[in-house]
Amino acid sequence: MIARDSLILHCAFTEYRGQAILFSAPSGTGKSTQAALWERYRGSRTVNGDRALLRRAGGVWTACGWPVCGSSEICGAGEVPIGAIVMLRQGKENRAERLVPARAFSLLYAQVTVNQ
Repeated sequence: MIARDSLILHCAFTEYRGQAILFSAPSGTGKSTQAALWERYRGSRTVNGDRALLRRAGGVWTACGWPVCGSSEICGAGEVPIGAIVMLRQGKENRAERLVPARAFSLLYAQVTVNQ
């Protein structure tokens, strides 16, 4: 798929103000919980609770709905430009930090689904 500028990311995909926010992490970390909080407090719409198809066309990366729901049972349709990818982890405090490219790549790559 990467040869076609596409890949599948293990993430909760929410649409907020016309852009995709993707919450990615290993299973059980809280991706769907985070997406539900954005729905409740920010008025976003969760498109998929488990996967998103990421595509690049014309130099713009978009997130697309995917027909696999996982345990969230949320899998809708839609394609929107990616605004942010948030790599989640559990901890004792809430904080956010911008990752350096090498660290971001390693965390993101670990959540890419490879279909053989």
